[in-house]
Amino acid sequence: NDKVKTDVRKLKGIPVLVGLLDHPKKEVHLGACGALKNISFGRDQDNKIAIKNCDGVPALVRLLRKARDMDLTEVITGTLWNL
Repeated sequence: NDKVKTDVRKLKGIPVLVGLLDHPKKEVHLGACGALKNISFGRDQDNKIAIKNCDGVPALVRLLRKARDMDLTEVITGTLWNL
């Protein structure tokens, strides 16, 4: 839902989600990255720019380098693709 995606950005949820990419638990990585993937999907450039402005790309790349789980790797690469 595009309205929900916009609301997440306007309510400052994107920096929180990007911050969770450095959390020690894989389950948190999956949830945060899945949410970032969903809100970056589509034509709305504002969410993509917001993720980039929060250093989301370096955070995703850091996580990708240490990921040992194929499910997590797929979500990370899908998020990067959306950007």
